[in-house]
Amino acid sequence: MARLGDGDEAAFGPREIDLANTFQGVRFGRTESELDSFSARYGYDIRTWDGLPGLCQIRDLHTFGSYIRRADRGQRAAAAQLTHRVDTLLRGDSRAQWAAA
Repeated sequence: MARLGDGDEAAFGPREIDLANTFQGVRFGRTESELDSFSARYGYDIRTWDGLPGLCQIRDLHTFGSYIRRADRGQRAAAAQLTHRVDTLLRGDSRAQWAAA
């Protein structure tokens, strides 16, 4: 019997590390209402934890990898998105919308 799994982000550790991915999603259009609903159902609102901004910044940087590689290969959409993301981080805009390119 064959089994297939995606262990790319699998880990054992504090729940905050997993939850940061959900809350970093404001960059991709996740709304406050959706985050309120998620937090209520989960039973914990990570937004009350002072470490969330740092984890979201780490997640922001983590998303750069594929865009750097693709931009280096000449993909203009990836280069434009990478430039946009870097610019928003340099401006300190943690709510700027990003897109998959």
